This record gives sequence, structure tokens and C-alpha cells, in this order.
Amino acid sequence: MLLIIAVSVTVIGLLVLVATVISYSGQVKNEIDRDDMEVGIPYNNTKSANTLIENEKKYGMEEYYNQGPGDKSEQKEFLPVLNKNIPIEGLEKELIHFEGKGIFYQIENEKDISELNTGDLEKIPSDKIEGNIYLTSKWIILAGDKVKKIAIKSIEDYRFVDDLFLIKRKRVKKRKDIFKVIKDPAEFYYIIRVLLKK
Repeated sequence: MLLIIAVSVTVIGLLVLVATVISYSGQVKNEIDRDDMEVGIPYNNTKSANTLIENEKKYGMEEYYNQGPGDKSEQKEFLPVLNKNIPIEGLEKELIHFEGKGIFYQIENEKDISELNTGDLEKIPSDKIEGNIYLTSKWIILAGDKVKKIAIKSIEDYRFVDDLFLIKRKRVKKRKDIFKVIKDPAEFYYIIRVLLKK
């Protein structure tokens, strides 16, 4: 009789142990899945603009861009950080969120940024700067034969037109700054939008 009771207690104990292990592993899996969701858009500096756009759809960023300003409080925004330094004196310690290729130029135009058309923008002057574009937490930088830095906090208004990023700076009336993003424009747009909201 005691043997039957001992075997029954052992079997019940094993069943409780197995149920506990299964329950615990399910909780760990849920926590891992939740952590994966909070990672954001995976960063790979070799991906194409099309890949980023697909990722924006996958991670719901396309819907995020279409929401009004008041609807975004629940959304999380993520910035990649590249493991490299800008090869410019005084900027070596900046956190780099984006590196790509591009052209910087300026136009003189009294029109509001929203009124500029493609014809106004495609007249690239001869004093353009070609090189690498960097986005840091504080600056948009184009480094080529010359270096052009624009403080993100100095941007009053901006607009994207295809692969062009148009900027109107505070206290500047006619001059507009233009970055033509040659490599990974969709990734550039995502990151600059996040930086401009900070």
C-alpha cells in the first residue's frame, strides 16, 4: 500500500514539474518575442532603399508616417549607430546614424519650400560638393573636397522630393540647402525624420 502511495506521489510530482517547465518556457518565449519586436528596423548599411521600404511596411513604419502628429505618442522610434568615426577634425566623437553618398548644393529662391518644383531643384550649380553624407545626432554633414555641416536644430522647414532633401534654415530668407542622396535615400529619410523630432 505504501509503495502505491509513494509511486502515485512521485508521478504527480513529475507531472507538476513537467507542467511548470512547459509554462515557464512559454513565458520566456513570449518575452523573447516581445524583445524582438522592440528592436526596431534591423540596421545593415549595405541594404538598398527598396529593402528599407519593405522593412518600413513590415514594421509598420509606413502607417506611422501616414498618421497625424497626435497619433504617434505610442510609437517607438529607433536610430541605428554605426561603429565608425567621421574622418573630420572635431567630429570624431559624434555618433553616426547614417553614412551614404550624395551631393550638396544651394539655390536662391523666394518660394516657400512646399512651392518649389522639380525644375527649380534640378539646376545644380557648379559649386556643388560631392562626397559622403553623414547623419549624427546633431549634424547633417557632407564631406568631399570641402565639408558642409548643417545643425539639425537650425532646420526650420524641410521637404523630400524623390532623392532630394530640401532644407530651409531658421533666419535664412531666400537660400535653400539641398542634399541629393545617391545611396540609400529611404534609410536617410527615416533617420532624419526621427532626428528632426528630437
